[in-house]
Amino acid sequence: MALGLDNVFEAGMKRKRGQKMASVALLPFSFLLSSCLGTGYTFVDHVTSAGESTFFKIPQSWSLFHDKAIIQDELSSATPQNISQIEQTNWANIFMGKPNAKLTKALGFESPVVVGLVRAEELSPSARDTFSLASLRTLVLQVDPLAGTPPTGLSYKVLSYNEFVRPGGFRGSQLSVDIQIGKTKSTFTQEAVVDAQTNWVYLIAMGCSVSCFKSNQPEIQSVMNSWNVKVVK
Repeated sequence: MALGLDNVFEAGMKRKRGQKMASVALLPFSFLLSSCLGTGYTFVDHVTSAGESTFFKIPQSWSLFHDKAIIQDELSSATPQNISQIEQTNWANIFMGKPNAKLTKALGFESPVVVGLVRAEELSPSARDTFSLASLRTLVLQVDPLAGTPPTGLSYKVLSYNEFVRPGGFRGSQLSVDIQIGKTKSTFTQEAVVDAQTNWVYLIAMGCSVSCFKSNQPEIQSVMNSWNVKVVK
């Protein structure tokens, strides 16, 4: 198992046709707005059809990939109709902690460079029926690090876990874990919320090797602190 971002759009499109929500690749993507405002940061904001705004900032020197670039990288056969369909209910950006980075299908959270994912997805009726705070913990990791036994060759050490309720009825959790896959050890952190109606789920996730995470802790914390979701209409 790798903490990768590959097959993101293929999984999302299949699930829209009725498959269960699970795995690292839950979301296809669409881009609304990003701008460099001359403050040393790139600011990104997106408003969903539910009238809920998710926003964050990353250091201006980092690389940012919008939905269309990700779709074209992951689904080379995607038609304009496919892309339009994806964009109606899903959104995400991927970012990396270095300038002029390249988006590749092998990109994962065990990278020696910070990798981040921000996303929003409208839940299907069947997903809403069973969605819970435990579901938030499996959006990227695929298995719940707080319960059960991880697959062979994989181990988790939970560093922190907190649940919360925020204005607007958003409920969610913050999770940080060290992950051992074979000889590779990485640190992963995420914050995720579901809205009051359990219609949309929102997530920011970041990770890289343990040494990378430690050396980039101030920047990682700044990005995590900047992420939020609010009702705007």
